[in-house]
Amino acid sequence: MMAAADSYGRQRRAAERREETRERLLAAALEVFAEQGYHAGTTKAITQRAGVAEGLLFHYFPTKAELLVAVAERAPLGVEMRRLLAEAAGRPVAEALPDIARRWFQVLRDNRALLRVFFEQAHADPRVHAVLQAHGERFAALIADYLAERAALGELRPIDHRVAARMLFHSIFGLAMLCEQLPAELTDAEERLLEQQVDLLLYGMLTPAGRVGAPRAEGQEER
Repeated sequence: MMAAADSYGRQRRAAERREETRERLLAAALEVFAEQGYHAGTTKAITQRAGVAEGLLFHYFPTKAELLVAVAERAPLGVEMRRLLAEAAGRPVAEALPDIARRWFQVLRDNRALLRVFFEQAHADPRVHAVLQAHGERFAALIADYLAERAALGELRPIDHRVAARMLFHSIFGLAMLCEQLPAELTDAEERLLEQQVDLLLYGMLTPAGRVGAPRAEGQEER
């Protein structure tokens, strides 16, 4: 029985060491790809950053492409989005949504070098494309859940919350990519663009007079 317990303990410690090594390689790859790009960021640079032998990397990730897929899967952006929405809980949507947009835009700007690598490789590797698409759907679902909660409190008219969430997510993402050559800090021009995007999403384009007689989507009520 003691022998079995010792064997189990050794196996558990070995598994923990393997997982720790894998996480170190992923963290190092994320940094190297962000700093040097996918093609210039060599496996040698990654293993040196992680403090392991170069050959060990291929024990965990048989190819550099598989390493990039794994890095994309663990990208930290989802954690940031959940944190932003958790902090927005309980706040009126007209107050919280501009703040969410501004802070999410800054998160994207802070990670723009890594995002550029992901999108460049997504054109070449369907697996990277699939990971990014899954991330986008999860982000949109998180935003949609928040909008649905506020709609249940009467703050929003009946809408498809997923459509609204995708509109917000893609508009912010597109702006972040469009402005990627600008300074890292949010500029006054970007601030105004973000405010205008959120304003359009919240209040639409039509004036009250313009809404009279305008065709409405199925299930939409006249205001």
